[in-house]
Amino acid sequence: LPPLGNFRRYRVLELLNFVTTELHKRFSFLFNPEASDEVKQFVKHDVSKKLHWMDERLGDGPFLMGEELTLPDPYLFVITRWANKMIGLDQWPNLRAFYERMLQRDSVRNVLRFEGLLEEEPAG
Repeated sequence: LPPLGNFRRYRVLELLNFVTTELHKRFSFLFNPEASDEVKQFVKHDVSKKLHWMDERLGDGPFLMGEELTLPDPYLFVITRWANKMIGLDQWPNLRAFYERMLQRDSVRNVLRFEGLLEEEPAG
């Protein structure tokens, strides 16, 4: 997180809040076993619009703030994992590329392995 007074700090916080309120919060409906299929379809449509905006914002990246990994990037990675499993990322090429780049980071792989979430590829 950039220091106080640095305008980049407020851009980072803006992106962090977008991920929190516009993406994470919406996915809670998709995890709810009591939500009807109709509700889930509505939420997927709504989330898709938000992911489209994020895909455009990310651009070629590699990260949300350009070349520097900042606070919202790991959070967005979690969201892209969920989206990949529940919706797919094919319609958002920048998010797909971001997801793949993040998966290549040793720190990300270590956390996923620790949490039992890393799907290792079988040896060739």
